[in-house]
Amino acid sequence: MVNCCRLGRAPSEEGRILYESDNFLIFPTLGPIGIEGYLLIASKKHYEGTGDIPEGLLPELEELITMTKSKLMEAYRKESIVFEHGPKVGNSGWGGGTSIDHAHLHVIPGVDITSEFAVSLMMHLDKIGKFYKVDRLDGFKRTGEIFHSHRTSYVVFETPDNKRLVSEINFPGESQWLRQLTARKIGTDKWNWRLYPDRETMRKTFDNLVREF
Repeated sequence: MVNCCRLGRAPSEEGRILYESDNFLIFPTLGPIGIEGYLLIASKKHYEGTGDIPEGLLPELEELITMTKSKLMEAYRKESIVFEHGPKVGNSGWGGGTSIDHAHLHVIPGVDITSEFAVSLMMHLDKIGKFYKVDRLDGFKRTGEIFHSHRTSYVVFETPDNKRLVSEINFPGESQWLRQLTARKIGTDKWNWRLYPDRETMRKTFDNLVREF
């Protein structure tokens, strides 16, 4: 529970909450890779991923995603990507690259890694038996199906033009997988939030967006 408390309590302790709904928080991420406007939407209660969130809370989450992307467009005049690294599955090591198994979505303005993610998926099929299956969907029903099967994990990726893709995977993604792809896209290797917290950019994001929310 220590890790999930980092998302559940630490943002409020650090005074960086931009918006709070009944069940979720929106706040600038620690380790924003130098990208101003990089936000997280995290559940207050501990759920292991969006696939673990009760169906009744998903409309609230969808409203927050739409609102967050709109606010970032107003502030930065840039479209955003949204993604979630799915949680680890048992002792298999399979997972979408999450470093904290707590439901949280990354929302990043101005960087499009759609092509990079597609290539990275294919590159993971280096051994017989590995697979991924991509569904073009609205909502999070598919993540729930995958999560509750306890057989595979997933990655959620929403493109700048609002196409949501859910990729089921049966292999371990690298730590902070899509953050690594994002960092590579903008020409930096500072993707690890633990090593490169970049509090200066995080604080700039808060200061710039606090009136927007």
